[in-house]
Amino acid sequence: MNTTSDLTDTVVVERVFTAPVGRVWTVAALLLPASAFRLTKGQLRYHFTPSMAGGKHKRGFCPECGSRVTGGESDREPAKYIGVTAGSLGDPSWFRPQMDFFVSDAQPWNQMDSAIPKFEHYPPPPKR
Repeated sequence: MNTTSDLTDTVVVERVFTAPVGRVWTVAALLLPASAFRLTKGQLRYHFTPSMAGGKHKRGFCPECGSRVTGGESDREPAKYIGVTAGSLGDPSWFRPQMDFFVSDAQPWNQMDSAIPKFEHYPPPPKR
């Protein structure tokens, strides 16, 4: 799965969250204008889960391997921004997190970078 984007107005984020069954994930992602995202190969398969903000989260996965590619979208309205996982980039080596959010779900052993901003739940919307 290849993703490309014009990285104008990109915010690099890292989200820490816990699933109801106790699994913990850290998702490294870029938040960018939806108009800047272009899938260069294949088609995403979507999965929807309840959202604290209301409605449902829309997350895009590779239908071949099941890897998560996108997130940060809602089923309520077209997304202004879309989250793209750093691991889905052709070269993720330049990725550097700029914030952590949903840290209220982080486990005590999760080693987050103390130098970047933290948000208990959702971060504020990106400024344009």
